[in-house]
Amino acid sequence: MDNLNLWMQKIERCVNACRELIHAYEVEIPEKGLLAGFHEPVFNKDTYRMLFDADNMHYPLGDAFLEYGIPGILRMTEKKQPLDTEETAAYRHGIYLIYREVYCFIQKHAAKAGQLAENENDKENKDRLFRIADICRKLTQSRPETFMEALQLFWFLYLLRGGFGGGCIGRLDQKLYPFYAAEVGNHTWKREEALAAIIQFYEKLNKMSAGDTLRNMMLSGKNEEGNDETNELTYLFLEAYEQTGDAEPHLNVRIHKNTPEKLKETCIRIIAEGKGQPTLYYDDFIIPSMEHAGISHKDACRYANDGCTETLIDGRSAISFWQHEMVKTVELTFFNGEDNPFVHPVEMKKNSRYGPSFIPHTGLKTGFRSGETARMHCFEDFLTAFFRQQEFQVGEWIKKIDRKIEEDENDTLTSPLVGGTLKECLMTGKDPLRGGGFTIPNYQLLSGTVTTAADCLRAVEYCVFEKEYCTLDQLKAAMKADYEGYEPLRQRLLHAPKYGNGEERVDELAALIARKFLDQVAAYKSRSGKRIWPGLYI
Repeated sequence: MDNLNLWMQKIERCVNACRELIHAYEVEIPEKGLLAGFHEPVFNKDTYRMLFDADNMHYPLGDAFLEYGIPGILRMTEKKQPLDTEETAAYRHGIYLIYREVYCFIQKHAAKAGQLAENENDKENKDRLFRIADICRKLTQSRPETFMEALQLFWFLYLLRGGFGGGCIGRLDQKLYPFYAAEVGNHTWKREEALAAIIQFYEKLNKMSAGDTLRNMMLSGKNEEGNDETNELTYLFLEAYEQTGDAEPHLNVRIHKNTPEKLKETCIRIIAEGKGQPTLYYDDFIIPSMEHAGISHKDACRYANDGCTETLIDGRSAISFWQHEMVKTVELTFFNGEDNPFVHPVEMKKNSRYGPSFIPHTGLKTGFRSGETARMHCFEDFLTAFFRQQEFQVGEWIKKIDRKIEEDENDTLTSPLVGGTLKECLMTGKDPLRGGGFTIPNYQLLSGTVTTAADCLRAVEYCVFEKEYCTLDQLKAAMKADYEGYEPLRQRLLHAPKYGNGEERVDELAALIARKFLDQVAAYKSRSGKRIWPGLYI
């Protein structure tokens, strides 16, 4: 760390932002059920920006809080340790300050539930309220021991992670399984109570918000010995989704050649209901691909998806990703590195209706001269110009990612709330990005609309150079006018051969675009040896 004062200021700002967020939440004891805690989305622009810079919420929390509990985290962070540097001591203290607020937040729920129970006349409801108070009080005294305690603790931390109640959930059936197993062993497991709590968890997510919330939950999969990890909780999380019938969370299931028939049939039944969930990830392809990228077999078997569809290693990696817009690259090729003059900004909401307004941008850089259309006399000329533009744009993304990697290696701050969920961070006091838990660098450059770009290129080849419906300059003029006055040409372009219809030439162009993109990204290596994972949205 080059500047300790700046580091300590970053930590202080992040702690203050977390504290402000936690204090904005009211104590909520449910009128039914056992899962306490809820909040409406909270959006203070500066607080949101500070917290999002320190935690983009696209990756799951670690599971150290389940192993140590809040009291254990406080014990491990309340004092400077013998091996601490000034930097790690400051970060450790930041964890302590935030988890003191978490402790108080849980304590308030215990107190309110107890107070409500004392004043309740109905015995059944009185017992329920005392049970909530006992669960919350237990979480301020020790680590969780039961499924209900573990789910409640997860829910509290999930609530406090960010202002809009979103964020990646990860492999929750695996993380909570030890608590289920312990209760089964003690003959205290109550399936219907657990199912009701999961349903309540889902209901709170949906009441909070729905949409692009990053709430991906990954279920099942195989372990490093190749054994299936489906368990009773896997089925409970799926059953709860069927019963609630709402959008949240976003369910995903890892399958492989030894996946139980019951699980496959369950997934098929739910998918057939028409919601497109759960999304299926195939271990027998993904795990070997991760190993090919240099990830150990043990870590690869821990994979999940992030808040979207990209893969990461649950508890071992964060994720930073960028998206290259391939169709925009076609546009820049037409206009020799400049935007289509017709294009104008459109304002939208970020993530959900509660999110801040913003104007989306593709992030591509204008100004690179790939060639004037007037000088392109055959399709190969246009295709060559397109690939020059693509190579330039991808190169610009790689430069940007390289700067981010260097920043993360030196002074990026990970939220101490996240740090407190990672065992390595609690042991060393190091930021997760620099030795405190995120052992697998995860930087990704993704390219969307590859097949649509192939459709565009094929339309140019077919309509301009094969059928000669127009010239390139006439097509460019139509684009500048947003096809106003060019309807016959627009229809011809729409009816040109398209990807996915057995059209060999379009498939060939899509494969060519993808291969050039993948090869360019895969060839990169940072000064410290880190790589960028390329990905495609087909």
